Amino acid sequence: MFRNETNDVVLKAQTKQDRKISKKGHAPSPGTRSPDASAESSSLHISKLWTPGTTENSLIGQSLNSTLEDQGTGFFFHNYIIESSKDSRGHLDYLPLPSQIHRNSTLSIAVASIGMAALSNVRNDPNIMAKARLKYMSALRLTNATLRDPIQAREDQTLTAVILLSMFEIVTCNHSDSIEFWANHIDGAATLLRLRGTSQFASQIGFRLFVSLRSQILIACLQRGVYVPYFVAEFCKEAREHQDVFDIPPNELSDIVARFSNLRAAIKDASITDLAIIISSLLDIETQLTTWASGLPSSVVYSTAFSLCEPAMVYEGYYHTYANMSSARMWNNYRSVRILVHEDLLDNLSRLSSTSPSFIRNACNNQTRQSNIVLSEMSAGICASVPFHLSHIGRESSKSISTAPAVSGLFLLWPLYVATCTSRAPDKLQSWVVSKLQDIGHNMGIAQATSLAELVKNRQQVLSSEPEKEQGHNDDWGDPFQPGASDNASERHKRAEG
Repeated sequence: MFRNETNDVVLKAQTKQDRKISKKGHAPSPGTRSPDASAESSSLHISKLWTPGTTENSLIGQSLNSTLEDQGTGFFFHNYIIESSKDSRGHLDYLPLPSQIHRNSTLSIAVASIGMAALSNVRNDPNIMAKARLKYMSALRLTNATLRDPIQAREDQTLTAVILLSMFEIVTCNHSDSIEFWANHIDGAATLLRLRGTSQFASQIGFRLFVSLRSQILIACLQRGVYVPYFVAEFCKEAREHQDVFDIPPNELSDIVARFSNLRAAIKDASITDLAIIISSLLDIETQLTTWASGLPSSVVYSTAFSLCEPAMVYEGYYHTYANMSSARMWNNYRSVRILVHEDLLDNLSRLSSTSPSFIRNACNNQTRQSNIVLSEMSAGICASVPFHLSHIGRESSKSISTAPAVSGLFLLWPLYVATCTSRAPDKLQSWVVSKLQDIGHNMGIAQATSLAELVKNRQQVLSSEPEKEQGHNDDWGDPFQPGASDNASERHKRAEG
């Protein structure tokens, strides 16, 4: 019934935006080299991996007996690193060991700032947070100086530093504007991806950085209702030439998410206005998602277990177990996107039904019932993944589970929020998600979790759905680290301290 004629419309709208990007986009201008440039290597090395099994105890001991900066560094490496295995990607395990990073380098300072901020949140110590913000500002100034050099701006360590700066915003987020501050860093990192070009895939680190950043770019685009930058799609094609077998499912899912994000952007800027076409296009995305899920290899398929022993941890009496954290994260990304697809479907079905004859209203009502079922299933599925992320429930059969708890909470922020972003989410689910987000915030030191908990509690939205009157830097993907950017950030963090 609903015809899909949106591809050409989306392509035209995105091409129009890409022309604007090519006019506005620019590389960082040459300038002064970072004061620590000589102290840092020109690139990261894959051989310098952090191994949880061999360094965890020493890092914990170091955090108890060393300086506050060392405690922060130890907290970071113990909580945010997941080691890669033969069948899954890790998280930030390409970072050099603490002993191999120059103490005054950008990476060292950024890592310490994140760990110190998290410690401040866990200990509820504002004095530590004040020192963490000073560290952050120092790392931001060094990054700003590095970005003025077109050679250093292309290096792996520079992109890694920008990713770490975005993590600081997540750890310290204490109000809704912090989500936009995080997105600004992702803007800057996306600009660096474009600057680095296809040569970034010449190294495994370059490939890993791209894959890590791509998921954050997609979330930022979905959250703000903007088009995915054209160069991300181009680089995704190049990345396929360098992927391992276990990279294929998440890469295919990312392609679908990018198409959905572009569709949402086209709807938002009124490039597509025909309700029948919008609904048909959303149903096409839904078909792509379900086809993707049905074709997954058995190695990433989860299992379901039942338990009435932990009602505070287990929602509705059952939970899922996964082969590894990478699989759990991928499934939750899938569920989150399906929730957004069906939420958009319900909104547009309601509009179409109100102005259509009875036979169309009947079709809309049938799809509305199906969409409500999907929303319930996907939200419950996200909740069912929480015990795997936050406790040892369901982990007995897993072979490559990290002991880094904070990164587990980090992976849950977006899915848990999306699970409640629909007005149709039951009060019981809302309350349960609020309690889990609060646990993540207080026990893992991730302030954005407590901020999202407040949004959920007050039923506030951070997902952009209304047309914008004026497009800003979010659409041109320019460099947010312009001269004076660190000064602006400094003022912002001073206000946050107050």
